[in-house]
Amino acid sequence: MSKHLPLIVDLDGTLLVTDTLAEGFANAVFTISSAEAASMDPQQRMVLERGYEALHSSGKDRALLSGSLTGVFLGIAATEF
Repeated sequence: MSKHLPLIVDLDGTLLVTDTLAEGFANAVFTISSAEAASMDPQQRMVLERGYEALHSSGKDRALLSGSLTGVFLGIAATEF
């Protein structure tokens, strides 16, 4: 049986997720077990990665952020009625 894998792209056409597996996901960074990462929805992994990427690319010193009231906020909307 063939398994169809999702293809999720960003608004600019950047490929974000190519499979439903946790391959390539750095679960240890988020203190998530391999088993839990494998059972997560790909969109959950994508949110974690994009949140990390937002903090990392902000240019802020990691030592200054540690213990501070810093967060990454995102909104998600569905288009179905």
